[in-house]
Amino acid sequence: MIKQQVIGILALLIILGFLALLIRLLSTEVLLAFIAGAMPSVVLLYLQNRKEKKDDYNWLLRNKEACLAEIVDIFISLANDQQSSEEQKNKLLLQRVKRLQPALFVWGSPQVLRAWNELQEIPSDGETLENTIRRGEKFFRAIRKALGHDDSFLKPGELWATLLKSEEKQTALDACKNEVYD
Repeated sequence: MIKQQVIGILALLIILGFLALLIRLLSTEVLLAFIAGAMPSVVLLYLQNRKEKKDDYNWLLRNKEACLAEIVDIFISLANDQQSSEEQKNKLLLQRVKRLQPALFVWGSPQVLRAWNELQEIPSDGETLENTIRRGEKFFRAIRKALGHDDSFLKPGELWATLLKSEEKQTALDACKNEVYD
């Protein structure tokens, strides 16, 4: 990034030097004609560069969205699975998420990766529903932030509560009530 900026500044200095030389050598009419003829080319190059950068950004965003959406889908499908035991759900979760870990490594932001590592850790005070909810909430918030969402207007626990049945939603809200998310 810095290298590109230095090259851009050097190119600008060379162009300005060339224009200063042209001003001294050419008449005003020829110089104005040259500038008028060069402007569309400069604008076209600038617009083409912007379009390429925007296309690259959109391609990256589509791949990131697909990966992160699949991870969220895993959690939602397991939360809605009423037939499997907790042990079966955990085994299925590990299988599906391990398959996605390479994509998460490539497309996840630093906050998503940090939250994912915390989600996998078992706290020193043991695995409780409240601990899982807090870590899951942090993970979902990191995913949404990486995709450009502003969750500052959501109460702590509201994201995780969307996965739960109505009678379980208060548990998620209570578990996260003292959490502060950035």
